[in-house]
Amino acid sequence: MTDLEYFFEMAQEDKHLTAIFEQMGCDMDSFNEDYFREAVQTAIEICKHGIGGGYTGFIYYTETEEFFNRHEDDILDYFEDRFTISEFLEIVREKLDITDIVDRTPYAMNFYVWLYVEMVLSAFCDDLEDALNGRE
Repeated sequence: MTDLEYFFEMAQEDKHLTAIFEQMGCDMDSFNEDYFREAVQTAIEICKHGIGGGYTGFIYYTETEEFFNRHEDDILDYFEDRFTISEFLEIVREKLDITDIVDRTPYAMNFYVWLYVEMVLSAFCDDLEDALNGRE
């Protein structure tokens, strides 16, 4: 098994990675080395530069709003597992006003999705680095 196949299997076992990679256009039902290599490269770029640069599947509000609506429970559970309420409010307060939060504006959903994607991919990239450097 190649490293890339190992990372593909790892991504298939994680519902957060699967959702993100599928949104990026990667077929998670079967391994395709070229498409998955491209998805991993995109994940690395997002980790280095942030998602605001425009990445397939996460560019337009329509895309991020649809992604949020489809994965809302998983996204909110992910945040709940990693932040206290006060920590999350501190992060949100920097970017959103109360109207965005209450009205669930496309801007708010975009912010939540981008934060979620950056966090999930950051953990994935850390795992990649550890695996490639022989650390568990």
